[in-house]
Amino acid sequence: MKGGSYMSTPVVYGDYLYLGSSSGVLRCFNAKTGEKIYEKRLGSGASMIASLVAGDGKIYCASENGIVYVVAAGPEFGIQSRNAMGQPCFASPAISAGVIYLRTTGNLLAVHSPGE
Repeated sequence: MKGGSYMSTPVVYGDYLYLGSSSGVLRCFNAKTGEKIYEKRLGSGASMIASLVAGDGKIYCASENGIVYVVAAGPEFGIQSRNAMGQPCFASPAISAGVIYLRTTGNLLAVHSPGE
């Protein structure tokens, strides 16, 4: 397997391994075989040094451009949402009891999922 991450810790979710890069590219591999499934750029300036987190069928990618990208888990690449935080995100998000905690350079935010 080639195309590892430099700073961001990868996450395994289901049958897939996801890696974020400081160049703004998200890579997905088959966790058992190492086969590359996709390699896609999230957006301009989407450098990821924060570790990826996963839950509820989604991969959360916090980036230096202040956007948290929510990508559908699985073999098909699809950005479900782009959430502007207003400040760079260097810290890894945390998920607990239906709440995702996001730390920007100036704020700590807690987002509760509707229906939880």
